[in-house]
Amino acid sequence: MQMKDMVHHQEHGAPHLIRGSYMQDWMLYEGDYNWRSDVSINGSSRAVADIGSHWIDTVQHITGDQITSVFADLSTVHPERYDGSKMIPITTEDAGLILLRFASGLKASFVISQVTAGRKNHFDMELSLTDASYYWNQEKPNRLWIGKRNETNAELLKDASLLNTPAQHLAHYPGGHQEGWPDALKNLFDNFYSSVNDTTVKKEYATFEQGHYVMKIVEAIKRSHEEEQWVRVNDDEEERK
Repeated sequence: MQMKDMVHHQEHGAPHLIRGSYMQDWMLYEGDYNWRSDVSINGSSRAVADIGSHWIDTVQHITGDQITSVFADLSTVHPERYDGSKMIPITTEDAGLILLRFASGLKASFVISQVTAGRKNHFDMELSLTDASYYWNQEKPNRLWIGKRNETNAELLKDASLLNTPAQHLAHYPGGHQEGWPDALKNLFDNFYSSVNDTTVKKEYATFEQGHYVMKIVEAIKRSHEEEQWVRVNDDEEERK
């Protein structure tokens, strides 16, 4: 929320480039088998639909901009995996490199992987803006790095007294007390039920429409990989006929 508010008010100008990643290692070995590897249960996309969708949703939320086109190169490290009794053919992706274009002209790239040793849940994002850059890593969620060219780089620590007003109500503990992923879920449900009880409360959670659009982006990424070309998110099969 802090980064989103800083971008919204253009405290350091508008973003012109974004890069990031979502890296894990829980599917690194051939013997790592999970229900997400089963297309009949999970669907035809694994790494992109599972963790890539979260990166996509977050970058759209922070920028207030919409992804319109994608270019993807996906890979399956293990074409077969051992489920404990037999080898199972795998058709879903383990990793991928993805380029994005936004409605405003903003461009981004991100890497997804469930086969990168040592990365347990490494979700990071860096925004290049007119007069600064912002970097955040969810494994160190209480720190926002602010890069400068002609000044000393800074690191904003999570402390309600230091945060912009929209972010203050999400920080429940004093500075120096760590808050992270579980607290984000608490804030999500607090906002949802508050908006149900009081219609004047601003909704900060994703809508069904936003969730559907993220899935359209996932589908476009799959198609881009298959066709080896840029694909527009709203250029679905019916529109192309």
